[in-house]
Amino acid sequence: MIKLKIDTYNSGNYEVEVETYNASEINQQLNDRDINTVLVGDLIFSRIEVKLITPITEALKPEIPVEENNEGENEKINESTESF
Repeated sequence: MIKLKIDTYNSGNYEVEVETYNASEINQQLNDRDINTVLVGDLIFSRIEVKLITPITEALKPEIPVEENNEGENEKINESTESF
């Protein structure tokens, strides 16, 4: 599942989950003058009201390096440097 954030010109902000996301296909629908509404997930939008559709990505947490000490226990590596 992919989460999408949808902003509209009437200041609406929506989040919806979809099975697949094809930006090119949605762009084609939004620019087709013969189409009145666009279905995104479970929501129906007037094509002229959609301002922006953005995939939501989860922020990845940086991995902290871990090394084993002499007793076989894991310790976080301190990457800071001391100045003298």
